[in-house]
Amino acid sequence: MHFAPQNTHVSVDDAGPSAVPTGDSYHNSISDDEEDPLHEQAYKEYQFYYERANPTQAEASVWRIPEVPSSSPNHPTQPFPSLSTLDQLSLNNTFSSKDEMWEAVSKYHLINKVEFRVERADKSRWYLKCKHPACEFIFHASGKHDVWRVVKLTIPHTCNLDPDSKTPRSMKSKFLGKLFAKKLSGTTLTLTPGAIQNEVFKEYGLTINYDHARLTKGHAMSILYGDGATAFSKLPGYLYQLKLANPGSHTKLLLNDDHIFKYAFFALRASIDGFLRFGRPVIVIDGTHLKGKYCGIVFVAVTQDGNGQIFPLATGVGDVECNELWTWFLRCLREAYGCPNQLLFVSDQHASIIRSVSDVYPDAKHGLCYHHLQQKIAPFGKHVVNKFYDAAYTYRTSEFLSCMETLHRMDENGRLIAKLNTLDPKRWARVCCPVNRYEFMTSNAAESWNKKLLWARKLPVVAMLECARVILEGWFTDRRNEAATHTQILCKTVSKKMVDIRRRASNLVVTNLGSFQYKVLDVSNFFIVDLRLKKCDCGEFQLSLMPCIHAAATIRERVLWEGMEKCAEGQKGLYRMRFVPDRNRV
Repeated sequence: MHFAPQNTHVSVDDAGPSAVPTGDSYHNSISDDEEDPLHEQAYKEYQFYYERANPTQAEASVWRIPEVPSSSPNHPTQPFPSLSTLDQLSLNNTFSSKDEMWEAVSKYHLINKVEFRVERADKSRWYLKCKHPACEFIFHASGKHDVWRVVKLTIPHTCNLDPDSKTPRSMKSKFLGKLFAKKLSGTTLTLTPGAIQNEVFKEYGLTINYDHARLTKGHAMSILYGDGATAFSKLPGYLYQLKLANPGSHTKLLLNDDHIFKYAFFALRASIDGFLRFGRPVIVIDGTHLKGKYCGIVFVAVTQDGNGQIFPLATGVGDVECNELWTWFLRCLREAYGCPNQLLFVSDQHASIIRSVSDVYPDAKHGLCYHHLQQKIAPFGKHVVNKFYDAAYTYRTSEFLSCMETLHRMDENGRLIAKLNTLDPKRWARVCCPVNRYEFMTSNAAESWNKKLLWARKLPVVAMLECARVILEGWFTDRRNEAATHTQILCKTVSKKMVDIRRRASNLVVTNLGSFQYKVLDVSNFFIVDLRLKKCDCGEFQLSLMPCIHAAATIRERVLWEGMEKCAEGQKGLYRMRFVPDRNRV
């Protein structure tokens, strides 16, 4: 499977290794008894994972899902391990392969800063001498297939490496890549060409150029996380195993008729179950670019829990951001999550997203990210931006209208009015939104999730998706444990907000009007609070679903907590599902 945009496609569904939808239509599929070589390969990979009890190290490095760190490293947190503690060459040394023997010889020459040349090499013999004719170094090995033995060895070299020579044979990028892969295995260190140049100079006193270091990095990353090209061919097996290990998850893969990759999608059952049972009906969607050799788009859907923490819902990969991609992604999202009542999508102003949301979710609403709109208003000046912020975030219709009138007066040449007329207030103003936006005024949740995946987006596609799963698994475990030990009725973040609200409400004057209605005097204005309907004239009570300072001034603490429906219990339910503990089985 290759990574390239095509016009025709084949849809590989998540039903199992024997069911492979095909054709130009999104819903077309072939029957379960038809055979397909793509899913035969996926099933073979599945059998390898679950039926091979003890694969060899070489097999594991090729087939197993690469181990990825659960955090995105930015800078080295510990010194690089030393490369100088390497085995020395000796007579009668045995090696399991010719590659292993080549690596040992290269290590020896790299440490001792000397050079060699191959005099004779065939299937059963390997004869080396020093690059300098006067040097007495000799290395002669013989063997076949799995066993090679050193039969003649004259060391050490009686010469030194010419400092003006080109890159020594032992400094080839492929060999250095193996060394750095071993150094970085199991760590979260950042591997950059500059760091490789520094380490080579520090360890061996030799200088390599930037391109050489970049190639070394590429070889090391291929060893650690797999090759970028072959990773796409492993996607069917990976997604199939992912769903098999996490029953109830939703996975999908889209290929063209030539089995060329187009889109991939997965949503884990833990996220699906938590969102449908305890999540608020707001989904933030966004797309960002892959950073590796093969370009593409990572598209994500997230929401937030009661503590304001990111709650990823779905992750996918595509070839290019377009109408077709977002339509396919949202269809997959709808298959996994359905369409909850009062559902709202929040995103930037990308035309493909807006069009696809209206096509796939005609019953849902779509809101625009305030931050992206602010960037378009910024050229009009700071005072205009501040007033636009007030209009977007206010809870009261009267304040919104007042802000809009002020913006009209501030416009000197009509350009601001023309810009505002292109923006529907229902999409960006909290008070005008036909459904509840809660605190989702921006797409920062999706942007933050993309930033969390910044390092992973440099990896091959399978390693990148696995990194997202590992991060999600760690978040669920930590937050589930935190929620289990939380004894208060409200979430931790909400509790802090309510403490501040009650402090500010302590000096307000309250008059009981009867029938659960109260009149609250706030400075020079008064507000009517209806506790039965959970409404306040300020608008915040009904739009945020948290008591405003006027409501907090009128009710006792017990009633206040009951009115918020014990959000801490919802937080526990949100993270109740567990992931598969054995990462190698996914």
